[in-house]
Amino acid sequence: MIAKRDKSKDPKKDKESAKKGDSLDIPRNEYDILLKEKERADQYYDKWLRLQAEFENTKKRLDRERIEAIKYASTDIIAKILPIIDDFDRAVEAVKATKDIDSLLKGVQIIRAEIDKILKQDGVERVESIGQPFDPHVHEAMMMVETDDHPEGTVIEELQPGYKLNGRLLRPAKVKVSKKKT
Repeated sequence: MIAKRDKSKDPKKDKESAKKGDSLDIPRNEYDILLKEKERADQYYDKWLRLQAEFENTKKRLDRERIEAIKYASTDIIAKILPIIDDFDRAVEAVKATKDIDSLLKGVQIIRAEIDKILKQDGVERVESIGQPFDPHVHEAMMMVETDDHPEGTVIEELQPGYKLNGRLLRPAKVKVSKKKT
């Protein structure tokens, strides 16, 4: 494999022929070292290609898992709410059969308590509003009411409750806020 260089050649032509792929005369031990280094470089390149492919596959798998997790994130809460829907259906059927509104009211109150229990278990809490100072971070002022009965800037009525999930606001409470009479 080792070719000997013709010493009668012109040095400029020698460089040109080396560029064209002609062989060079080097000591055997240097040639062996280069072969070993080439093998090592090939192994590293192969490892790099495999790692790159593995990284891409892992990235694709994580993306699929993330999309699936988002798609089915509400599975637990829905599974908890389905029995409540069944209770509503039974309550409606019972009222159709008996025409007893008081029983319907009691049933709806029980169902509401079940919903509140499930929401609380999952970290949902109602925003305290009535009697509290107006806080634009958790309240949305729908009306200002002139009154001398309450300090200015106090929530005097809740039009729609607000909710937090694990301390993060889900929905602000829509409220009426007191204002000093002018």
